[in-house]
Amino acid sequence: MEPKVRHLLEQLPVTRLRELCRARSLPVAGLKHELRERLARSYRGDPVPLIQVMKRTELIAVLDLIYHELDGRTATLSYVTQARREDLQQIVIRIFRDLWEPKAIGEEVAPEGCPVRLKWSDPIVADDGREQVMSSRHAGAGFAPLSIDSLRGTLAGARGLSVASAYYDVEFFRNLLLADGKPGDHLDQIRIVVNGLAGPRLNMQRDELGALQTDLQSLYEDVEIRLAFATSIFHPKLYLIRNHGSRVALIGSANATTAAMSVNDEILLRLEGSVAGLEAYFEHIWTHEAHALATQVGRIRNLVQFFRTGRLFFKASTAFQMTINPFGELLRRLPRADRARLTNVRLRNSEPKPGVGPFDLVAAIGLGEDEEDAATRQEDDKHRASIKPYSVETCYGYWVPQSLTASLELDLDQAELSKSARYGRIAAALAETPDAPIRKMYAEYVDDAKRLFSDLPSVPSVLAELRADPFASHEWFMTRLQQLREKLGQEGYVQRLCRPFTDVAVPEIWDDPVARGDFEESFFEYLSYVSTLPTKSRVPRQIIEWAKCSSDADAATIQEALVERLHEVGWNDPDDWKVRSRASASDEQDDD
Repeated sequence: MEPKVRHLLEQLPVTRLRELCRARSLPVAGLKHELRERLARSYRGDPVPLIQVMKRTELIAVLDLIYHELDGRTATLSYVTQARREDLQQIVIRIFRDLWEPKAIGEEVAPEGCPVRLKWSDPIVADDGREQVMSSRHAGAGFAPLSIDSLRGTLAGARGLSVASAYYDVEFFRNLLLADGKPGDHLDQIRIVVNGLAGPRLNMQRDELGALQTDLQSLYEDVEIRLAFATSIFHPKLYLIRNHGSRVALIGSANATTAAMSVNDEILLRLEGSVAGLEAYFEHIWTHEAHALATQVGRIRNLVQFFRTGRLFFKASTAFQMTINPFGELLRRLPRADRARLTNVRLRNSEPKPGVGPFDLVAAIGLGEDEEDAATRQEDDKHRASIKPYSVETCYGYWVPQSLTASLELDLDQAELSKSARYGRIAAALAETPDAPIRKMYAEYVDDAKRLFSDLPSVPSVLAELRADPFASHEWFMTRLQQLREKLGQEGYVQRLCRPFTDVAVPEIWDDPVARGDFEESFFEYLSYVSTLPTKSRVPRQIIEWAKCSSDADAATIQEALVERLHEVGWNDPDDWKVRSRASASDEQDDD
């Protein structure tokens, strides 16, 4: 089979085909195979004009498909991956013009002395098991490129693809297998197995992978995606490519993610020839450990899956201060003796406490601390503590079982309503109060402070060291005032401000020994602390009792007992959380 222009065009994505059509004044509409045929006719069998406009990575992909074996005399695989674009163009032109002399129809043999034997039907396959390193960041330094485009090139002649990956993103599979149509005309079987999650994230995972599977099935004949639930973490990164009569395996550090192929520094070792051991591994996983998407997994058997059944609640970092103190830096730098002289004074329009307190903007706009605000603050304090019965406190926030979050959210909603009413009154008062009276009150506050500080001998030298004069801070204050008004006009900001806690899924920290260690240590240290209390909050108590731990068990003992019980019995989520009524939960004492 003689190489033709269409063999070059087969290595190009649809976006490049359209670019070439546009450059040659051809229609750009149509499917990928239609664009290829249109371009092939326009080149009239002459590959040189096409080769001259091909990119370096595209030329490498072409050579990757036709270099069946190298004798090292004029070109080697290492040379190809490091060569300049111009040199690669000359190699491809020589292959097309000078070196191809088929001896018989259907016979694919290179002439005597040629460093390559050409075979267009399959990608590289070496009978002696050749290997090649692919790198996402160091292509051209002796390594082949690793990217989604290079993987698509590897799949050009493939019949089947099997992927086993610890982590993934749907975008990676869509770009690899759907973005520009099939990467190869003969690819018909796709099998994907990835790390199965747990709890609410498992439901989301099933939905997104189910949608991906449906989309793939519209283009490929045989497609299935499965989930693996290992006793610890399913962690391989293996890609098996089945060609006509040959096999290629890619194995290394790169997960099936967009970041792995475009941002991270990753490698895959490409093995050609005999990969029977890796195929046997994949078949074992596929048959014995991977589950179809719709399969109900059953009981949770390991600690990671148990942690995944919860969510982390934490206080959002949204700060809002209605007090403004321009003298903070000055006060910090004063000698202790001078600061002591300021304790028995009170500035006009400052917070009602001795000393140089901050300017009280709430009082300036006529609100102050009325009975309603005092009741609101007491309500806020109650709801700050109410998360304890539902949670285990960790270094990353409060871990709350997903099945209990609905009850917790009801409590948090009440706290949010009370705070939002208070901030609504502040926003209305700020909007209605003109700048002039507020500016006048701030000026009185600064004048009082200036008279007070003038009696201290250290003040002049300290003021000389400051970046800004706090006694000339009037414009700075008015800018802050405008910023406060703008913030209170932003719905999302006010919502974060009023919400006692926000929540996220437990992050996938299980590959990081430090992050995982810190999380587990804080989780079980908290359980150990709660175990010593006479009255225990609901969630910690249930975990301790289910693990059959004594009241004085230390953190390591509780962790070991929980791991053993998970392995032997398994946690049935959410049924094992014996949810009681909210009324009984509110009667529980706080464990602080």
